[in-house]
Amino acid sequence: MKTPFDFNLGYLKYLNCVGANKPFSVLETRKVVNFEGNFQFETLSKVNSNLKLIRPPTSVVYGDAFSCGTDFSKINSIFKCISEGLERWAYFATIESDLKHLRFDLNPTSTGFAAFPGLFINRVRAVAKLEALERWTIINWWLGKVRSCFCRKVKYKEGELSVYQLACDTNRFFVGLLHFQFTVHAEQKVNAFSFAAGPSLDQAIDRAKIELDRNINSLKRFLSNFAEVPTGVHAVEEARLLYFSTHEGLLSFQDKIRFSQHIVTDFSMLETV
Repeated sequence: MKTPFDFNLGYLKYLNCVGANKPFSVLETRKVVNFEGNFQFETLSKVNSNLKLIRPPTSVVYGDAFSCGTDFSKINSIFKCISEGLERWAYFATIESDLKHLRFDLNPTSTGFAAFPGLFINRVRAVAKLEALERWTIINWWLGKVRSCFCRKVKYKEGELSVYQLACDTNRFFVGLLHFQFTVHAEQKVNAFSFAAGPSLDQAIDRAKIELDRNINSLKRFLSNFAEVPTGVHAVEEARLLYFSTHEGLLSFQDKIRFSQHIVTDFSMLETV
């Protein structure tokens, strides 16, 4: 059941976000098919140049959109796209402000930032906290400090999905980790991964599926021009996406999964959260 904290006021609060002298110059919405074979909407934004943001180079893998939103509802995909764009805007503004001593630039993404067009700040604080917990979990899992559990495999027409839960020895929060293997160029096996946190495992997995779709589609578009995964991509997010799409990246992932199944997660670092 929805509470007042969940009410979406995007129709009002996001009314003046797009256009001349607004944060976003244009929004483009398209209908896409996800890896499960279902139709959904994807909205991309372009930011106005007068914002004078310090931005990373245009992505050769993900494209030149400033933000993206995906949902089965067209209007919700637009709201999500604007929210993500505002989060990125806040990140770039913060690292150049008097708050730069907080060192958000150590991770050059909008990790821990959240935007939601609601009535109260509680909802957006909860979302930001979940995202920070999500990144804490995936980093510490990779460092060998967080336990993982295998949940299930699901076969689709396009490929096979493997579902894992990270930090599965707690019910304080839930993080889903997804691996999807599919084929390009008739026989080349490609791997895509994603992760997300949520107030329940099912919600975490649903959120991770949205990110997984973006990664699958980005890999398909990019690799359609190459017989094999190219090297020399300099952006960290792109290099990571391409490395883990390969067989070598898959083996690294599988090693981490095997090792982490017997770990007892140390949550003492989260006592202040």
